[in-house]
Amino acid sequence: MLSFGSKIRNSGLALFCVALMVFSQTAMAGHVVSSADLQAAMNTASHQRQADSTAVNQFLQSELGQRAIQSAGLSYAKIQQKVAVLSDHELSQLAARSLDLQKDFAAGRLSSTHITYIIIAAVAIVLIIALAAD
Repeated sequence: MLSFGSKIRNSGLALFCVALMVFSQTAMAGHVVSSADLQAAMNTASHQRQADSTAVNQFLQSELGQRAIQSAGLSYAKIQQKVAVLSDHELSQLAARSLDLQKDFAAGRLSSTHITYIIIAAVAIVLIIALAAD
């Protein structure tokens, strides 16, 4: 037979375990992400990366981009490989710069010489980032 003190101790221990389980379930419930939310976030990130990659590639495939790549003594294939390994943030920044340059050139704010120098600088940045990652 259990003594009164051990009954209280066992009851207290059982109550503590139940409270611990309830608290842990409540605490974890706030951190659970549904699979649908996770899938949506992954799709959004994937679409954004694809859009950024397309913007950079269109810019590099332009006449000015090709001229700049040739004047830097590089190949388009090598640049494509290096762009593919950029982080999402780096690719997003490069895409934003390329879109800004295209807008400035279309508005007549930059000459083809300016664009060529800027593209050479962008290509150099891509190479430096990619080589640092290796």
